[in-house]
This record gives sequence, C-alpha cells and structure tokens, in this order.
Amino acid sequence: MCRTDERGNTAVGIYDWSARVFGLQELVRHQASCRCDLCGDQAFERTAWYNAQPDGPVYLDGWALVYKGEVPEDADITFEAGTIGISDEYFLHPIDGVFLNGSYSPVNEGTGSQPDVIYKQIPRIRSVKLPEGLKYIDSYFLPGTRITEIDFPSTLEYIGRSSFGNSEITRLTLPKSVKTLPLRVFAEMRKLRRVEAPGVTEIGDAAFQNCMSLETVNFGGSVQSVGKNVFYNTPSLKTVDFTGSLRSADEMAFTRSGCEYVFIPSGLERISNMMFYQCENLKSMVVPDPVESIGNFAFYECGDMERIVLPSTLQTIGEATFVHCASLKEIYCKAKTPPTTEGDVGIFAYCDKKNMVLYVPVGSGEAYRNAMHWKSIGNIVEVDYGEVGDCDIDADGQVDTQDINLLINMQLGVNYTPEQRLLGDVNTDGSVDVADLNRIINAMMTGQ
Repeated sequence: MCRTDERGNTAVGIYDWSARVFGLQELVRHQASCRCDLCGDQAFERTAWYNAQPDGPVYLDGWALVYKGEVPEDADITFEAGTIGISDEYFLHPIDGVFLNGSYSPVNEGTGSQPDVIYKQIPRIRSVKLPEGLKYIDSYFLPGTRITEIDFPSTLEYIGRSSFGNSEITRLTLPKSVKTLPLRVFAEMRKLRRVEAPGVTEIGDAAFQNCMSLETVNFGGSVQSVGKNVFYNTPSLKTVDFTGSLRSADEMAFTRSGCEYVFIPSGLERISNMMFYQCENLKSMVVPDPVESIGNFAFYECGDMERIVLPSTLQTIGEATFVHCASLKEIYCKAKTPPTTEGDVGIFAYCDKKNMVLYVPVGSGEAYRNAMHWKSIGNIVEVDYGEVGDCDIDADGQVDTQDINLLINMQLGVNYTPEQRLLGDVNTDGSVDVADLNRIINAMMTGQ
C-alpha cells in the first residue's frame, strides 16, 4: 500500500496496514515492492508481524517504526546504522498516559497527539544518538525531552512538526540539507540559546514561539518565507538578519520579541499585520523596496524605535501602525505621493509629533502637509534622496578610509556591530552593497 506523498516520497501511511483499520491480523511479513521513504508509526499496529516484535526499537525497511513498550529510566537511545527515517510519535506509542499541567493522567487508547502535551515516555530518555544516513525525523519525536544537546547527521533532510517542542536542548545546528522548519518544531524550548540553520528556506508558524532564552539565529541568507508567530515572545533575541531572498513574512512574526535590529532584504512586498507589535527594544528599521503596504499595528508600541526608513514603493499604511512609538524622532519616507493611512486613531497617536521630523522627497512637502495623519507631524523637510545618508559609519566625526574598510567588512560578514550595519546602508535601500561604497567614496572626494 505504498504511495507518493506531497514531497514526492514513497510512503506507507500511519494506518495503512493497521489491523485496527483494515483487519489485517494475519499479516506476518511485510513485502514491499519498493523501499519506503516514509512510514507511519501505527502502520502495522496489531498485525501478527507487529505482535511478534520484542519490546524496544522496531525497524522496518530502514525505518525506525516505533519504540514498542515502555522506555527504561535514564535510557541512552542509539539508532542503528542504516536507519533512513524515524516515524512520527516514535516514543509515544502505545499512548498509555500523558503529563498535563505537571501530573500524570491515564488516557484512552487512540487519543490524538497535542503539541502542548508532554508524554510519559520522553522524559525518561537521557541521550539520543542519530546515525549518518538518516534523512527523516517525523513529527513529535522528542517533545519535552530533558536532554540538553543532540547532534544531527549531515544527511538529514526533514524534521516534522513539534519534534522538539518544550525540550531542554540549548543549541541546535542543522545541516544545509534541511530546508523547512515546520509548525512549532522548536516552540517552547525555554533553554534554547542558539540556532544555526544555513539551508532553511521556509520557517513555519510558531517555529520558535516562546523560546525565552533564544539569543542568536543564523539562517545563511536562504530564508524565503516566514510564518505566523515564528519569533513570538522571544525576549532574549537581539538581531535577525534575513539578508538574501526573503519574499514573505506573515502576521505577528516578531511580536513581543527582544529584537533591536531586523535586517530585511529588498524583495519583501508587505509588512504584515502586527509583524513587530510590542517589539519594545527595536531601535531602527529600514523597510526596503518593493514593499507596497504596512499592515495594522505593525510597529505598535515599539517604544525604543528612533528611526525608520520607508520605501519609495509604499502605498498604504494600516491602522495604528506607529501608535505609542514614543522615541520615534526621524521618519524617512521616500514615496513621492503620501501613502494612504487607515483608521480613526491616527498612525502616530501617542508619539512625540512636535519633535518628530519627517523627511520627504523634494517637491512632496506640500502634499504631506495636507495628507491625513502625515500633517500631524510638526516638522516636514524636503530632501534629495540621492544625497541622504550619513557616510560616517564608525561615527568618528569624519568620512575616511576607515568607513570604507568597515563597509567592506560588512559585505564580508565580519567585524561590525548591528548599529554600524544599519548606518552602512547609506542609500537606505535595505542592503549594504557596492552602491553604498560608491556613495562613501563620493563623499570623501567632494567633502560632503
């Protein structure tokens, strides 16, 4: 009963040969016409073949199908060489009980999995060793584990949803072959401090939600899409760099994170609703072309944000976008036509509008002074955006070769601070590149 799944893998589903579903109690031996790439944990449940397996690891066609029976206390688990995949809920079958709110409760057989449940088996495991050649780890592998570290093989390609949620692992290094981080894969890992995932292109909803100790994430410039609530409530996270090919970021992606700087490359088309909601430590932001819209409450209560650059492509700004941004002093809006604004409260409500400066393109000042919500800003200044940009990147009072060297280091990815990286984007296009270098050289030659 092999078939092809949505990823193009040959699969035996969760109940495909299960006696519970198909009454195949007489199945004694599995004869596959192909080597399975995926195999569900209950695919052979209650068959004669399964019943004949001893307690402990059950393997089939290169798959670690299930850990049969109870896991011993302080177990050291080593998966055998040649294992290509680990089935979903590997340690959670049979489901004879769960921890809910810290206490054990028996449950009826067949109870479905829940991302927020810590199962009885997992906390008993002391260590896990994964072999080279392993390609797949399916869902709910080690939720709630007490192990503090795990080494992933270089061959790993896939990790399923909620595989490590609510665990005590402190550091994760994924091989470049892992392209997707699915729903809640590392959520609630309150001791996780650092993540290296250089090949990831897609980050699913709530992947790092409530990772309270997370400080550093490195994605290697490959991320194309970010789901909802990905970094929700990550107060220790300071900087996220999406330099590369980011195309979409969903609602509340950074809500209540501790980020001071988030670097977004040119290519993103929308700042979603509540994307940076209550990011109280956010210092500055460059919204690059071709962003056309900023959603509702996108920067609501970003209390430390002092400066934001808005792109020439911007057309609409949602309701209450900059409300309670008490420190906001400089807005660089490169759009010649004032972007339309939504809501009755005002996008700059509870800001210090009297001491705020709005820099707009030459010839656009009058339009902004008459536009809804924009006209509430006390000082609107026309500037030539071909000349905007402080080229004194190291803030030593002069533009010189040290600024050039620092900009080169930024392009090489070495020896610079997030503050300097922000200043390095002197033409405010969302990236540090040759155009910025040329601007600095020109400033040195002209003395501007």
